[in-house]
Amino acid sequence: MDGLWKAGREKEAREMFSRLSRENCLQPDTRTYNITINGLCRQRFVDEAYELFRKMEAEDSCVPDNCSYNVIIHGFLRHKDPLEAMDLILEMVSKGFSADATTMSLLLEMLPKNQLDHPILQKLLNSPDTKSHKIGSSGLSAAATQGTC
Repeated sequence: MDGLWKAGREKEAREMFSRLSRENCLQPDTRTYNITINGLCRQRFVDEAYELFRKMEAEDSCVPDNCSYNVIIHGFLRHKDPLEAMDLILEMVSKGFSADATTMSLLLEMLPKNQLDHPILQKLLNSPDTKSHKIGSSGLSAAATQGTC
């Protein structure tokens, strides 16, 4: 399915996911959801990706993981709504997940545009794995101490 999304074969990828969802013997797992959510975001169907993100846990008892959050956050930061991305970052951190290197990079891009709230920045800096993202973490720390946000 990932190959279909990457090849731009959206219709076929959607059909494959729908088939998995309809057939009781093959319930989509978190990875399958992540691939589909990522494909939808790359095709700029962020609202649909967000609906699927919420559906995965609510209807299919499939718990979003760190990748799930980062994929949907990337979609909102790149194509839709930075404020929604901030809400998702807070939710992600409250559930014990952390931003990946790409999310940190996208957040750094938001700093000069004044699109990043100081309290969100502080929560992100205090999240468990932020220190593993040395470039993003140091850039965000500098912004926080200099009052950029």
